[in-house]
Amino acid sequence: MKLSHLVFSLGLLSACDTIAPPAPDASAGHVEPDPLPPELVAACPESERFERASHKACTEIGCRNGYALDVSPASAWAPGDYRFELTVDGREIRCQGSLPLKGCGERSFSCDADGVRLGESGCALPADQHGIASIDFDGFPLEVAIRVSKNGDELASVELTPKYTAGQPNGPGCEPICCGGSGRLEVPASP
Repeated sequence: MKLSHLVFSLGLLSACDTIAPPAPDASAGHVEPDPLPPELVAACPESERFERASHKACTEIGCRNGYALDVSPASAWAPGDYRFELTVDGREIRCQGSLPLKGCGERSFSCDADGVRLGESGCALPADQHGIASIDFDGFPLEVAIRVSKNGDELASVELTPKYTAGQPNGPGCEPICCGGSGRLEVPASP
């Protein structure tokens, strides 16, 4: 009887060890945050000077790294076949598709390489309100050239040198630190 009681007690102790991990040592101090990615620091060197580790409560606002262009107008583009020819740091990328857009949940524009996405706008609206609202780039391009054409006719052409700014949306000492840049691409109305 004593042996079975001992085996039962040891079984309970083993079960407790696997269910409840040991409590963290509060006296150990704070944990240093992971290093910032080198590409973020290269684009936004000021990010290394930001306070990152604190014991204060922080909000959880997110932010996005990279470069984004708002396209104007965002909607009311004329129906037709559109082509976006981009040169991003010497790399050529072609994106093309047609307006009006396909149904929501289906992509109407595709690119022949990774690193760029066109933001389609208005799929749930009448066809005369469809358009391209944004161009989003992965990473931190330093030189961007864009040529937009419809049915083979050029509508817009621009060369950009993105600038980036670091920020902490949740305040000093709070993660995340993000580095981003933005711009605008004006596309005139086409017949």
